[in-house]
Amino acid sequence: MRTTLLTIMVLSLALATTACKDAGPTGNAVGSVQRSAEFVEFEKSMWTSLSAYKDTYLQSYAEQLQAAPDDPLALVQTFDNLMYSISGPSGLWRAQVPQDYFGCSANHELPICQQFSKLEMSFLPWETLHVQLAGITTEADAQAFLEQYGEKLQQYLTYYVPAGKTLEEVQATPFFKDQLAIFLQK
Repeated sequence: MRTTLLTIMVLSLALATTACKDAGPTGNAVGSVQRSAEFVEFEKSMWTSLSAYKDTYLQSYAEQLQAAPDDPLALVQTFDNLMYSISGPSGLWRAQVPQDYFGCSANHELPICQQFSKLEMSFLPWETLHVQLAGITTEADAQAFLEQYGEKLQQYLTYYVPAGKTLEEVQATPFFKDQLAIFLQK
């Protein structure tokens, strides 16, 4: 049942991304990219949100974050980098927090370490989104993706991304509070 649900989610995301392209006979997006005022505001808001991480997770993007270009493709690429740093296989939640803060490689029997193992499946939809983000190569496709998934990306920032890399900042995230905090209570 769980595998079927994940498969449906993955296929839905793939179909939705494909469906939102305005493609010509060669498969390339046609026409100029028109941006609504609402999209421009969203784009500015996302750059502002991402700039909070220029000294931690997005150091290599510091100049771009400062400039906040009117470029949906750059925004998608920056967000993709952040997502990989946070929930990718060697990212914060799947490697750094379990190993660095809880020693799960040596103490895998601890309840919190077992919970980290159980949570691996919850990152699959984000990995699927990462693959989609990495495959976006045009401004038009980036804008279409952001228009469709922008709210989901904002939720990701709020739920998973800590303000910094300290244990206290990690514990302050809604993800930690919802999924892991119970294992630290005495």
